[in-house]
Amino acid sequence: MSSDKEGKFRMSIPKKEEDINIEEEHEHEEHEHHHEHEVISDENYEILLLNAIAHSLSHVESSLGSINNNLKLMLTYLENLRTSINSLTKVFLLQEVKDQDMRRKLLSEILDSITQ
Repeated sequence: MSSDKEGKFRMSIPKKEEDINIEEEHEHEEHEHHHEHEVISDENYEILLLNAIAHSLSHVESSLGSINNNLKLMLTYLENLRTSINSLTKVFLLQEVKDQDMRRKLLSEILDSITQ
């Protein structure tokens, strides 16, 4: 029998077959806690509530800061995507345009966007 199962069940040795009894142990039975509730004054209760609210608001502030950073990062990715799509469009146009001046202009714009 593994050591994990040894602590979960207790078996009493029966005198008769009808006396077999397996009891499942519960961890909460081993550790009984007695809580005494203190009487908190209204003033202390209000201070406790204000501290809890301030703590919760600090978590909200932290989450909003994280969202702000993620949005900035996403905007950067979107701008990079926009630039890449713009360059690809110009590459496809370059293949179709026959006018040499327009081709030079497109090629120059493509090179500028790639080198930035």
